[in-house]
Amino acid sequence: PTQCISRFLKRFLDSLHQHDPSIEAPHPGGNSTVHFNFCFEGIPHVPMQTSLTVQAVPTPSCSETSQIVSSQWCHGNASKRDRFQEALRDLRGGLARWELWGYLGWVDIRRRYRRSAFGPIWLTANAVIFNLSLGFLYPAILGVQVQSYLPMLAVGGFLWQVMSSYASEASTAFISSEPFLRHMYVERSLFIYLALWRQTILALHVLPIPLAIALFCGVGPTWAMFFAIPALAIWLILGFFFGLLLAMVSTRFRDMVQIVGTAFQLGFFVTPVLWTEESLASRRWIAQINPLHHLLEILRAPILGRVPAAESWAVAIAVTVVVSTVSVVAFAMKRAKLPFWL
Repeated sequence: PTQCISRFLKRFLDSLHQHDPSIEAPHPGGNSTVHFNFCFEGIPHVPMQTSLTVQAVPTPSCSETSQIVSSQWCHGNASKRDRFQEALRDLRGGLARWELWGYLGWVDIRRRYRRSAFGPIWLTANAVIFNLSLGFLYPAILGVQVQSYLPMLAVGGFLWQVMSSYASEASTAFISSEPFLRHMYVERSLFIYLALWRQTILALHVLPIPLAIALFCGVGPTWAMFFAIPALAIWLILGFFFGLLLAMVSTRFRDMVQIVGTAFQLGFFVTPVLWTEESLASRRWIAQINPLHHLLEILRAPILGRVPAAESWAVAIAVTVVVSTVSVVAFAMKRAKLPFWL
């Protein structure tokens, strides 16, 4: 394709030179450079002026031509301010299409469990088996009571499953949407909203299990449960921007998909899900330096009727601000290059 483009441009310049001798046609082996300016009117989210620079060489290499076209096409003459405006417009536009990604998420769940006898009930059965198998084994290993350990395991395991499943799906959000990103215009953020909504639907199928276990073990409603509302808001905001950042990195570096899966498998054992922070005794700092522990705690503690620690709130808010900022900056700078990474 690069050779065809080069030949077409050379013939085009030769024909212009025949009609107007004042236009200099590039000679093979010469060092002349020809600049083309294209104006895109009526095409949304595309810079008005996009320049393409072609050097008059006999046979340009694929890497050089790709670098020229990619750098000029992706960025054009857009400033950093324009890129941030386009990124924010993309985020708002994707959110405004809530009916579209809401419908697509629901249809995808139905398609995933088509011709299944139990459908999403398998998720509920998996949660029941997990809690019953480990809920009576680990209390004997850790030397704690089943009544106090089982609610902690049920809620913590549920939240960890939601977190790891969403990270796995968000890492392939752009990769699995390659036909849409390459052949039509659509807001990039729409696919992150879709992944977040899809995992929310799946989480609602499993949520009754940890709640029922907590009620069965004597955890009653208290005023501390209202802290779950701001904690859930932090989870949604952090989840969206973390998914956006992870999707871009995984699209550029495909090994990141496997790295994310391995990291969450390892994090399951170093985060207080199967064990409690109190069981570390003098080594509680291992849990305190883990940001995933604080993210779990701000939502697990209110569900269990406890007030989250101020340290957990501070860490969760700081992580949310940092990840959101990095995600918006990266999305603004690299948003236009996403189709070229697919």
